[in-house]
Amino acid sequence: MDAQKTSYFCGMMKWQFWQRSRNIHILAWLSIFGFGLVLFSIYYPLRLVGIHAFANLGLLMVLFYGGGSIVNRFIEQADYAKGVFWAGILFISISYLRVQVNWWLSLQYFQSPNPSGPLTAFGRIVVMVLATSSFIGVLGLSYQMLRNRFQKERQTMALLQEQQAAQLDFLKAQINPHFLFNALNNIYSLVELRSPDAPKMLLKLSDLLRYVIYEGRKKEVSLQKEVQQINTFIELFQMRNEHPVQITFEVGVQQAGLSIEPMILIPLVENCFKHADFDLNPMANTVIQLSADTTKIRFRTQNTFNQSDVQKDQVGGVGLENIAHRLQLRYPNRHKFSYSAEGSFFVVLLEISTQ
Repeated sequence: MDAQKTSYFCGMMKWQFWQRSRNIHILAWLSIFGFGLVLFSIYYPLRLVGIHAFANLGLLMVLFYGGGSIVNRFIEQADYAKGVFWAGILFISISYLRVQVNWWLSLQYFQSPNPSGPLTAFGRIVVMVLATSSFIGVLGLSYQMLRNRFQKERQTMALLQEQQAAQLDFLKAQINPHFLFNALNNIYSLVELRSPDAPKMLLKLSDLLRYVIYEGRKKEVSLQKEVQQINTFIELFQMRNEHPVQITFEVGVQQAGLSIEPMILIPLVENCFKHADFDLNPMANTVIQLSADTTKIRFRTQNTFNQSDVQKDQVGGVGLENIAHRLQLRYPNRHKFSYSAEGSFFVVLLEISTQ
């Protein structure tokens, strides 16, 4: 992802979050309004009930969203003294206005209150206003702080995903030129020898390059496609040899429709051929095994190798560490990857959970 795509992604994420929040807010305020209508219709005529509900709802909304603005302007900037000061001013102002509005509405209904009645009614109004204003004020402050934390976490996750995607692209970019370099070397050898297999090899290389360029950009490809390209790669490798070498590829896939990270298995095959001692050992062989079911994809390579030959590790190549890094980014906690020398064989084992 480049900066423009990241900005667009974050913008869409904020827009969707805002839309969901807006709907929740509308439903919540309508519920409060309806509750007020039902509750105060017991004490006031319908005309006064409507005025009472609208006036109190408007003032409570100012208190709620005003608290959110104070959080963004002062609390999030660590200016706590000003935040507390302005929150107090907002609470006192809204509470005072609500007391006046509710007291005025009470007087509209109670035209001739007795001396103790208005004071008792006024006291009840003050207690009610302070209780509801305190609740809405604390709710507004808490909501905005939680919302800010949630948005920051989502932005952090988006940036982390972007970094991981960039790392994967970088690792793939390391693999592809190396893969192409080896294939072109093989074709060059055939052309020098005027081999009739050179044109066939070019066609197979074309298929592989098409897969690398187009399919390699995808997040996942079907396991069957990766298998087909492994077969093509094996054929390319066989063509470079004067006499076919012993390569066995066993496939046992019990579940159709499985997907996998593109170009994750082919480099393991390439590594297997790179380290096999085909040029020195007449008994050299390579066994590649792929099995898959509903829970796991298992890939294993085994090749004979010459323990004294270290030149192959000193010239080029992207190495198994590259693959290990890609797997950690793409399948965290969902894979096992190991490689080791077992006698005269070098064994690589990969297991990927499909669930």
